[in-house]
Amino acid sequence: MKNQISVIIPTLNEKNNITILINKLLDISNIEEIIVVDDNSIDGTGDAVKKFINVNHKIKLYYNIGSKNLFQSVLIGFDNATFSNCLVMDADLQHSPNDIIKIITKFFTNDLDLLIGSRFKKNKIGNISYIRTKISIYFIKFINFFLSEKYSDPLSGFFILKKEIILKNKKNYFNKGFKILFDILYLNSDELKVDEIQISFLKRIHGKSKFNYKIVMIFLFQLFRIMFFRRLILKR
Repeated sequence: MKNQISVIIPTLNEKNNITILINKLLDISNIEEIIVVDDNSIDGTGDAVKKFINVNHKIKLYYNIGSKNLFQSVLIGFDNATFSNCLVMDADLQHSPNDIIKIITKFFTNDLDLLIGSRFKKNKIGNISYIRTKISIYFIKFINFFLSEKYSDPLSGFFILKKEIILKNKKNYFNKGFKILFDILYLNSDELKVDEIQISFLKRIHGKSKFNYKIVMIFLFQLFRIMFFRRLILKR
């Protein structure tokens, strides 16, 4: 079936959340494959996923060997995805599985290439701290200067797209850090049919947020690279 989906979930120390998430995903039709890419978790996340693998063929587990890098983990997921449509989401349950049905329905109904699950499309902030919200909104406004189309949340980690889009420009991605959607939009948005849909952004219950000063600095370096080096790379 052309509407089959591979779900790609990068993980880092999300043992308690990943078990809940996988159980919810298994109840959703169209999801034929759940790919967990673990970034060297030390809390037993990988072992929790292996328990599912033993009883369900839809679950697959890969490891991102080396430095902790969500960007690389997502690319590993795309490399190993069986189906042509891939949904990317976080493992911390702040991306609600309840939004998946409306996401995949709009994606296929409108024959889109990419659908972004936006935290800000209807000015809904959700369960994000005041400081994090301000940082996100500031970066979004800045990023939109570099995109031909403007988006309410080009930093979202919750989106569905056709796998071929990723493979087409794989060598030109930043390949480091935590914001892969920005790179996808920068490299491809002129050629793609893209839309956004409002999602719920829930409060984290288990585990600790990965958002910190180091992540902000890596993202600033990603912006710097795009601003000053990307055009040279694309001309090669």
